[in-house]
Amino acid sequence: MQQFISGHNDYLFSNKITANNLSPALMINSSDLFEEDQIWVNDLEELLNSNISNNTYKIFQLAYDLSISERQLRRKCKELLGCTPNQLFRRVRIQRASIYLSRRRFKTISQVAYAVGYRDVPSFKNHYFNLLGRSVNDDIGK
Repeated sequence: MQQFISGHNDYLFSNKITANNLSPALMINSSDLFEEDQIWVNDLEELLNSNISNNTYKIFQLAYDLSISERQLRRKCKELLGCTPNQLFRRVRIQRASIYLSRRRFKTISQVAYAVGYRDVPSFKNHYFNLLGRSVNDDIGK
């Protein structure tokens, strides 16, 4: 499994995702977590990845699927990952979009946006730029 989160909060939750820290899996160095927390993070990763294109998948559903309350989900994400569930899901979606673009899996930006769960292409472009520091238009032609 590739590394998406290195250490506790280091690069994933900085302002920009760079080419060095971009990869498809969501992992935390297991030495930083108790075994039960690592299992929980793995379950979270699996749910996020399996619902990445589902634009109706909401935080309350994620909490339900993890068998915890929304408040507990927020607390646990903040404690273990240093971000909110919404921030995490957005980053995972944008990271996946970058992979799709680099592999030329889709022909248009709209197709990529929809494939990673965005209904609104301008929002997708804005989030992409804010997280990666480059325009999605720059990556679509590469």
